[in-house]
Parts: sequence; structure tokens; C-alpha cells
Amino acid sequence: MATRLQNFFVNKSYYKSNILLATPIILANAGQGFVSVVDNAMVGRLGADPLAAAAFAGVLVLNTMVFGMGMSYGLTPLVGKAYSAGNDRQAAFFYQNSLSLNTITGAILSLGLIAATPLLDYMGQQAHIVAMARPFYILIAASILPYMIFLSFKQFMEGIGNTTVAMGITIFCNLLNIFLNWVLIYGKMGIPAMGATGAALATLISRIMMPLIFWIYLLTHHKYGRYFRFFRIRNLTKRCHRQLLAIGTPISLQMVIEMFALSMTAIMMGWIGPKSLAANQIVLTVMSFMFMVSSGIAGAVTVLVSHSIRARDIVNYAKAGMQMSALYMFAASLLYIFAGDTIASLFNSDPEVIAISARVFLIAAIFEISDGIQVTALGALRGIADVLRPMIYAVVIYLFVNIPVGYLLGFVLELGEEGIWTGFLIGVTSAAILFNLRLRDRVRQRRLFV
Repeated sequence: MATRLQNFFVNKSYYKSNILLATPIILANAGQGFVSVVDNAMVGRLGADPLAAAAFAGVLVLNTMVFGMGMSYGLTPLVGKAYSAGNDRQAAFFYQNSLSLNTITGAILSLGLIAATPLLDYMGQQAHIVAMARPFYILIAASILPYMIFLSFKQFMEGIGNTTVAMGITIFCNLLNIFLNWVLIYGKMGIPAMGATGAALATLISRIMMPLIFWIYLLTHHKYGRYFRFFRIRNLTKRCHRQLLAIGTPISLQMVIEMFALSMTAIMMGWIGPKSLAANQIVLTVMSFMFMVSSGIAGAVTVLVSHSIRARDIVNYAKAGMQMSALYMFAASLLYIFAGDTIASLFNSDPEVIAISARVFLIAAIFEISDGIQVTALGALRGIADVLRPMIYAVVIYLFVNIPVGYLLGFVLELGEEGIWTGFLIGVTSAAILFNLRLRDRVRQRRLFV
């Protein structure tokens, strides 16, 4: 028994390294999530219509942003491998090409969304909601470009093992966003009140500041600014752009597919009724916030694995990350089991909504550990740039298992909300198993970097 326990746990240095890298990522993510809650609360004070307009515009931009974020993640393992080998010139080479690619991608996404503005009139929303949403939508769409540039800086710094700078800049700009919300939404300090449009303008300004502050910081710190010395026009190559795309595109598609599965879950809950949809929103909001810890651990695992040369280190970093994430998610599941109704009551006072939320929380509690394990295993696979097979797994799991099973259980077998969410449970658990098997296979074959 003692030998088995020794094999199960790893040296404490692996846990410590993960915690040190993951904590800033978690705090930055939590800060971003907090700002989203504050945005909704501040716009919500204006009334139901402005909040509906902001929600309508925001959800249309969100999936596009997720795709862009996934694209930027291709830089981290490439820079991490070059940095661990002491090759600053190659790290700078990937860095420069990522800045170029993300700028182009951000411009395409922003301009594409803005060009699609006339389509807002054909999405079944009330005319006055669309009129209020239009300026909000345009400003939020424009904010994708500076945010993509910021992500180049962020992913580069994470690739060389620094997660604190991005955390600091993110938190500062989030606070700036909240302050600008107060000024622009309600008309303070001599500025005319702009309502919901003011919230979007605040977001745009804060996202412009994010890459600007990052750039100034890097230029004034020789340890990081020295990489700019290697920048040359001739370094911008189609080959490197394709290499970044080869890693980033599968990550983007995997993230979009998973988000699509969650969106379909929400849509199917809406088919049951508005109270089921409200309960779904409560559970999803809480789960998304709690998930930030596991997501931060997974991000740290990506960096640590990309810096590793020995198969043993890759296994130990992945194992430590999965154990930490599983333990945290186990605690979250206990919270859902014993306090699900209490949590739901903080968001809504309707007894039926609270009851439905509590039942769905029980389903969520069952797969929380699997969710933590799958995202951490996925982080390890990204660290060795193995992204195509996980994307294929995601397509099969979420499109051909999760959604059909959720529909079958929820409507054909008439299990309702629990049936729909059981489909997601099966999907997440399948992902955890397949991602772990894939990582084990890559390590066993010693194919540790693509």
C-alpha cells in the first residue's frame, strides 16, 4: 500500500512549481470574471432592455473571441521549448510572428463582425433591442483587435515562465474598466451618460490599454525587452505563421466546439421553459467561475510541460496538476451537493428556479472531478503541441455524443433538465478518459513534441 501511495504522489517540487505559475493565471481569470459580473450589474441598473441589448450583442461576439483566444495559445509551447533550450533568438522569432499573426487575426475578426452588423436585424430580436445593441456590438467587436495583440504578449510571457505580469496588467485594466463604466454609463465627471454603450466603450478603452501597458513594461525591463532586439522584417515568414496556425487552429476549434455544446445545452433547457433556462444560467455562471482554478492549473501545466525535456518530468507535472485540479473540483462538488439551493437563491428568489438549479447542481457535482482532469490533461497535451487529436476527440465527444445523448435523455426519455445535463456529464467524462489515454500514449512512445 505504501508503495502504491508513493507512486501516486510526486515530489512536492512539482506541486509547488504548478501553484506558483497557476496562481497569477487564476487571479487574472477571476478578475476578468468579476468584471463581467460587475458589467452586467451596472448595465442592469438601467433596466431590463439595456441589459438584454448588452447580453444579445455580447453573446454574438463571445464565440468569435474564444476562437481568437485559442489561436493565440499556439505560441506558448513553441516559445516554452525554445526558452528551455536557451535559444532566445528562436523564442523571439516565434514571438514576432505571433504578434503579426494575432494582429491580422484580430483585424479580420473585428472587421468581419462589424461588417455583419446589418444581420442583427434578422435575428428575431425586438427592433428597439437591436437599436440599443448595435453601438454596443460595434464597440465590443472593435475591442477584439487590441485584445488579440495583448494575448501575444501574454502567451509569450507565459511561454518563458512568467505569469505575474499579465495578471497585474489584467487586474489593473479590469479596475480601469469598472471606473470607466461608472463614468460613461451613468455620466459622471462632466461626461454625458451613454448607458449600455458606455459599458462597451469602457471595455474598448481598457482593452486598448492592455497591450499598450504591456509593451511599455517590456521595453522598460531589459530581461524581457531584449527579445525585441532580435526582431527583423525578414523574420516574418509564411512558414512560421503556418506553424503557429497548425497549433492554434485546432485549439480554437476545440474551444469553440465545447462552447457550442454548452450553448446547445442552454438552448435545450430553454425548450423546457424559461425557468429551466434561468436555472441553467445560474449553474453555468457558478461553474464557469469555479472552473477558473482548474483552468489556471492547466495553463501552468502547459508551460511546465513545454519546458520539460525528460518524459518523467512531463508525467509528474501532468500528474501533479491533475491531482490538484481533481482535489479542488471535489471540494466544488461538495459545495454543489450541500449548498446548491442556497447558491441558487443568491441569484433568483423563484422557488421553482431554485429547485431546478439544485437538481442540475447535483449532476454537475458528479462530473466536476472529470472536468478538472480533462482540462489539465489537455493542458499537458498542449505543452507538447499535440493539439490535432484532442480537437478530433472534442468533435466526436461534444457533437456526436454529448448533444445527441442530452436530447435523447432529456426529451425522448423525458428526463428533463437532469437528462440534458447528463449528456454533458458523459461528454466531459469521455474527454477526461481520452485525453489521459492520449497523453499516456505520447509519453510511452517518447513523442513528446511535435
